[in-house]
Amino acid sequence: GVKNSTADLLPLGNLEVTIWDDISSGTLIYNETFANAITNGSWSVVLGENASNNLSLEFNKIYYKDYKIAGEDANFTNHTGSSVGRKMFFSPLGHIGTSDILAGNITGSLLASGAIGSTHIGLNSVLSAGIAALNITAGKIAPGAISAADIGADAINASHISDLANLSLGESITFTLGEVIDNIVNGWIAITGNLNVTDSLVVGGGLNVTGEVETATHAVIGGDLSISGGTYIDTIDMGGAANLSIKNTTSVEIMRITDVGQLLIGATETETSETLLHINGSVVVSGNLTTDTTLFASTSAGACTNDYGGALHFNESDNLFYGCNLSNWVALH
Repeated sequence: GVKNSTADLLPLGNLEVTIWDDISSGTLIYNETFANAITNGSWSVVLGENASNNLSLEFNKIYYKDYKIAGEDANFTNHTGSSVGRKMFFSPLGHIGTSDILAGNITGSLLASGAIGSTHIGLNSVLSAGIAALNITAGKIAPGAISAADIGADAINASHISDLANLSLGESITFTLGEVIDNIVNGWIAITGNLNVTDSLVVGGGLNVTGEVETATHAVIGGDLSISGGTYIDTIDMGGAANLSIKNTTSVEIMRITDVGQLLIGATETETSETLLHINGSVVVSGNLTTDTTLFASTSAGACTNDYGGALHFNESDNLFYGCNLSNWVALH
């Protein structure tokens, strides 16, 4: 037991315990004073029991302890018989560090389901360098486990996304000024809101939008284009093998441009390839309608010249048709 200067057992005294990470200097890991812990030359204390002064050690790591007994610093004898100020020990308890685990020793089959949750993983403790290629797939992530709040800025770029499958989004994607999204899409993108593109829009497959589409330059679409809202596109390139279909609010097709260049207005079926314009309904012309050979006018026909030889003009004042004979309008009876 602990004795005083008169070689008697110390009847009562304080005990101060410190733990360091080095034998002579280093960082102080733990420090606590136990008042009157020494009784009749002996003591029994529990380190780290105080909730406000926890003892946090790493398993199997070397530490150095020191004592102050009744205010006097104690010395120790090491394995060579020399006197030292701190005594070395291996921690039998504590956290397990990565250096204590051999590569491949912990696998999914050794962990109980739900044993590791997000609260067990420190911020930035798992990096991409620590994850083998293809080890994380969609089948290993529970629905709703990852949200937009869990993904840091610039954490995902184009090199992380494969174009072998379709991209399905239940919510919205927001891009700040200056960011870029690859505009070549081989599958389908379904958008329930509006799509505003300040440059070209190039889609390898079909584009289905229930809102509006607006581009500043032109759009190139390899499949069908279906838009329920407004359309503001400078140029549409259908790729030569698709239809441009425009429908009203009840989803009834009112106009179609076919892959052979036909314009069908109000038509229910594709006409023969010779019919480039087919209108199923009345045509009202408030001005002049000009072709290579005839001119139909509801008001003044203008001068009858060589350019309008054979042209027809309907005069509303006398309800007669007139024909151009290269120099004069002649009434047709």
